[in-house]
Amino acid sequence: MKELVKGLGIEQKVIFGGFVTNEELNVFYKNAISLVMPTFMGPTNMPLLEAQALGCPVICTDFSWP
Repeated sequence: MKELVKGLGIEQKVIFGGFVTNEELNVFYKNAISLVMPTFMGPTNMPLLEAQALGCPVICTDFSWP
């Protein structure tokens, strides 16, 4: 991902936070344009729910359920 970000010249727009505290995470969610999370896991993943609860728009995989 870091190589792709660098190749696209968007280093100033992307944050690779590593481990962040709960307080830092709340600040990220509250100040983000959106959370983008393509995933194969179910739609009840915590980051999706946390971001949404803090008013951060969420963009994620469109799941189809049986």
